[in-house]
Amino acid sequence: MRECQSCGKQVISNEKFCLECGTKLSPTRSEESEIIANIPKQQSYFSETSHKKEPMSTTKKVIISSIFAILALLIGGHFIIKSQIDPKKQLADLNNYFSDENYEKFAQSFRFPEDTIIDNKAFYNYMKDQNWTKNINPVLEENLNEYMEKGYTEPVTNKDDSKLITIKENNFLIFYKKYTFDIQPIELSVHTISPVKLDTKFKLGELVSTDLSNETEKIGKFAPGIYNYSLALKDEYFQNEIKDQLIISNNEENKKMLSIDLADYQVHLTSDIEDAIVFINGKSTEKKAQDVKLFTAKLDDSVKVHAVKKGQDGQEEKSEIITLNNPQHHLQFGSIQTKQRAEAEKKANQQALDTFLSEYEDVARSLFYDFRNNYKYALDNADFSYVQDYFLEGTQIRRDYSKFVTDHITFDYYSYDFKSNMIDKVYATDPSTIILDSTEIFDFYLTEDGTWSYQREKRYTMKLSNNRLLITDIQDRSKVIKTKISD
Repeated sequence: MRECQSCGKQVISNEKFCLECGTKLSPTRSEESEIIANIPKQQSYFSETSHKKEPMSTTKKVIISSIFAILALLIGGHFIIKSQIDPKKQLADLNNYFSDENYEKFAQSFRFPEDTIIDNKAFYNYMKDQNWTKNINPVLEENLNEYMEKGYTEPVTNKDDSKLITIKENNFLIFYKKYTFDIQPIELSVHTISPVKLDTKFKLGELVSTDLSNETEKIGKFAPGIYNYSLALKDEYFQNEIKDQLIISNNEENKKMLSIDLADYQVHLTSDIEDAIVFINGKSTEKKAQDVKLFTAKLDDSVKVHAVKKGQDGQEEKSEIITLNNPQHHLQFGSIQTKQRAEAEKKANQQALDTFLSEYEDVARSLFYDFRNNYKYALDNADFSYVQDYFLEGTQIRRDYSKFVTDHITFDYYSYDFKSNMIDKVYATDPSTIILDSTEIFDFYLTEDGTWSYQREKRYTMKLSNNRLLITDIQDRSKVIKTKISD
């Protein structure tokens, strides 16, 4: 028996708790000795009988090494990714790709919607045409800095002030942010206008090839670019291919309509003889020139055309053979051409006469009136010098008039009275000669013969010499009417 250290109640020796108050009982001395005896003695660290520390297992070493390797990769990858998505590096790479003419990587540096059709070289050439170095890139860099600072910026525009590049910030590998340069594609449609039905196939570089069945056909959505396109045409006579360049550029609606008027590519045929039948490369079309619609003929002198007209007597007249090398051709027949040349020559001559006459008719009229006025002075004074400058030197008419005027010095007494000088007609006979028809009425008095009235219809020939009209001939057009007035 022993006593509870709390309430003093006697309890059985091997009890752990007091049955009266519930206090945990302290161990007896015999129990303490037993506990101590059961504790193993600690061996000396330096004892020869001490155990050695066991080495780390291979598996544990691999696990620890793997953890360190993964941590190193994660840290290294983090810095690599950060450097790759650095905006300044993105711009630097863009400029390097542009300078190196690396079309593919340059185009891949921009983001397009998934359904965009891209020709890397066409896109590169478009950016080059937009002056990437001086216009696009500096604005892109400035706008990118603004976006990084403020979280927004205006789009970069093209030469037409239409939105070209939009800067956006996007999630990248969950933990990162990456800036992208977004470009919207342009929807291309082709509109063809044709007066006749043709088989047409449209090709845009190596990207698209499609048959055009409607007047307006949607082709697809394309990245901005300078593209080469072709339009294959086929009709009842030939097949040909139209090639040209197409600039697809952003605009307000991001739509591009390529209009092709096939009438612009038509070869027009005409003929001297309207109902003559046309032959192409020796084969009859059984059509007249105005009914032959050629849209696909190659203008490289490879196509030969002529026409045939069968007369009522069964004889055939054949036109000249022409080779197609321009959009307008006329089929000429020898007989018609001879007639037309004569008519054209006559018309040209008449035009030359009309031009000359319109310029010198008034000059001829003035020359006539001045000559008649001064001619009276010459007669009254028997002095040819009054009118000598009106005549072309060396002509017979100049010599005749000189003699006639100076012969008056032998008359005792005479006088002239010019009553009327009228111009009846003025016309040109060649581009340097004018004919002037006149009616002249005057009285002449001579002492021994009295007074006579004269009416003369004359024709003056005037020629252009050193830019001056001069008289080269004067003839009576009809018989002189002479009437006695007084003695």
